[in-house]
Parts: sequence; C-alpha cells; structure tokens
Amino acid sequence: MAARKSGEALVYKRTLVPTISEKDPSDNPSFGDMWIDISVNPPVVKILDSLLTPIVVVGGALAPPVTITGTNPATVPFTIVGAAAQASHLVDITNSVPTNMLFLTKDGNLVLNPQANLSAGEGGPAHILLNMFGTTSAGLVIKAAAGTTNGSDFLAFEDAGGGVLTFVQGDGSVSIGVRAAQTTTTALGVFHSAPTTTTPTLIVGLSQSNPVLQAFASTTQRQVQIRRNDTQAVDIFDITNAAGGTVLVGVGSNGQVSIAATSTVTPFTITPNTGTSTVFQIAAPTGFGGLFVDWAVNAVSMFKVDLHGNTTFGDGTVAPTVGANQIGFGSTTATSATAGVNGAVPAQVAGYWIVNIAGTQRKIPFYAT
Repeated sequence: MAARKSGEALVYKRTLVPTISEKDPSDNPSFGDMWIDISVNPPVVKILDSLLTPIVVVGGALAPPVTITGTNPATVPFTIVGAAAQASHLVDITNSVPTNMLFLTKDGNLVLNPQANLSAGEGGPAHILLNMFGTTSAGLVIKAAAGTTNGSDFLAFEDAGGGVLTFVQGDGSVSIGVRAAQTTTTALGVFHSAPTTTTPTLIVGLSQSNPVLQAFASTTQRQVQIRRNDTQAVDIFDITNAAGGTVLVGVGSNGQVSIAATSTVTPFTITPNTGTSTVFQIAAPTGFGGLFVDWAVNAVSMFKVDLHGNTTFGDGTVAPTVGANQIGFGSTTATSATAGVNGAVPAQVAGYWIVNIAGTQRKIPFYAT
C-alpha cells in the first residue's frame, strides 16, 4: 500500500465495489490498492492490484458487460469457491423466466437445458453442441479418466422411460450397449427419413425379440453386404461358439463356406418350402470344369460328382446292410458268385453299362425288361 497523504483516510466505507481505474475519495488514483469492505460482517479485505491476483469478490452483483482479463500467466483468471456446505449450484445461466439453461452443480456436473433451437444465424436449427473450431476438429471429446474400470459407462443417453444407450469403456476399445425393458420394438436402430417426413424408415434394427437383427432395403438394393479387403487373409464372416474358439459357420476370403457342429446335432439341414420347390441346387458358371461335390473324410474323397453328373463313391468298404425296399451300394468287387434260384440270365442283352471299377473300365450288361 502506498504512503498515505495528509488528510487522506486509509479505510473508506464503500457501498459499491471500486475498480482499479476508479479514483479514490482523495482524487488520487495511486491509492485504494487495498480496501476493506465493512458492508459485510465480518469485514473482508479486498485487493485491486492486478499484480496481486486473484481478485476476490464476495456477494453482490456485477453490472454487464463484465470482462475478466488475466494478466499473470501463473494464476487462474477466474475461480469460484463454494461454501463449505454448498447446497446450491455454483454457476447458473438463466433466461428471464428464469429457467436454468446451463448450470454447474456443487459436485461438478454440467447440465445443458436448451429452451429453443438455434436461430439460422447461430448455426441452427437444432444444435445443442456446435463445433466452432472448423471441419478438422472434433466437436465434442469425452475421455475416460486414467484408471477407469473397464465396463464403466463414460457416455449414456437415457429416455424418460428408462431406456439407455451407453458407450462402455473396454481394454483399448469402446462398446455400445442398450439397456431397456423387455420389448418387441427396436432397441437400437439406424433410421432414414426425408426432411419433410416425421416417420423415419428403419434401415437396420436390433431388438430383444425375434428377429434380433433386421435389415430393410428397397427391392433393388442388397439388405446386407460385407466387402472383403483386397488382401483378405482371414474369414470375412464367422459365427463362433460361446468361447469364440470354434467357428461354427464361416465365410472365407474367397467365398468358401464352412459349417462345424460341436454336438451330435445335424450340422446341415434344408427344409423345402413347398412340395414342388427345388431342395438343393448347384448352378455352375459357363466354362466350369471342376467338381460339383467332393465329399472327403480324413482327406480321402468318398463321394464325387463332376460337371457331367458322373459319380464316384466308396473307400473300399462293402455295401451297407439296408432294409426292405432299399438298395445299398459299396465299392468292393469279387471274382466269383453263388448261383441263385431264379434261372439263368437271358442269352441276349439290351446293352452294357460302362463303368470304371478300381481304375479299369468294365461293362455291366442290362436287359430289355
């Protein structure tokens, strides 16, 4: 505090908070760096010198416009300190009603409560948070604190009915969760709507009932498409068991499909829709020269069908035992046979069926009737 001139009072009773540029009662602006506000009980010592920041203001209201300009880079320009037993908000921004449009609670919760859409000049019509930093910056970043427990929600959207869409932290990843009451309606969906419509069209939806996943498209569009990478080295699509170690259904990088059952159930079943529908069809492209079917066990082909429909089967085992009205085929041969009781074969044949047995071409006779 500067030396007091003759006739000047050291302490002045003021009803308004003075400013640094304001002249003191002695008309000398060099005084008044420190003053005592005795309008409150107990009195409070106030500091106006910018070199001795921070400035402390207790009680009262500031008349707009108010600008706070920091002059000391080592100090915080603006600090709000709540009472020891603070019960109300620390900061309120209200309209004239008044309605709290933005407030900071005593526990540090920041609440936005917009009362109307933005005007066209403010970037409207319906932004609550608007990115003012250009197209190359994120408009909003929420980062979990160090040490946050995996599985903790760090962002959640909740409706009035209790449904919550959450973004959950994992080990270096983020998962999206939906918590809602059991319902047949869509829990999480991607919608499309024209600007002039109020009823959006569901494109992809997840629900808690059948079907769990729904995809909708027009009659000329694919409902689901997965595109492989040009250098794809693993499956494009997998359905695994609970442990994730066994691929139950897989689609390989070149379109090959694998099905693996982990129990005694039939791994592949086709149920025709009508009595006249085709149960199973393989359509080969023009120029195809491979096998339609190659059924292998332990890397040994047991049953093959080529593009002409010619069939190869067996692994050297005898024909199976079958029941009445059935015929069983095996892949073994014999050099002798036992005579039957239905007479000798006819002397003339209608033709011969040419087959290949064990690598040698053979002819099996057949008769007219």
